[in-house]
Amino acid sequence: VNQAPALPLSEPYNPIQSKLEAINVLAVQHSFKHHYGKTILVYTLEKRIDQAKKLLLEEKLTLDYIAYEIGYANWSGLIKLFKKHVGCRPGEWRVAQFVR
Repeated sequence: VNQAPALPLSEPYNPIQSKLEAINVLAVQHSFKHHYGKTILVYTLEKRIDQAKKLLLEEKLTLDYIAYEIGYANWSGLIKLFKKHVGCRPGEWRVAQFVR
């Protein structure tokens, strides 16, 4: 996950610019949800889960590698994501795919 660039300390705070940026962020969020029917966060999580599932079908790939590929620093983030949104751990999901 990328971080926003740091602002130089020499730039003074500009309340008008801050309000315009906030309005633009809200407009983008609203437009995205209107167009896709879901928030940017939900869309991103779904894409990460879909990519993780594709990678899990490659039996030789480790959970650490898969987690890194979808933007997590280690496997624990992948496991939390999977349990919350898929209902099981990635290893369990992987095994179930090959049992069918």
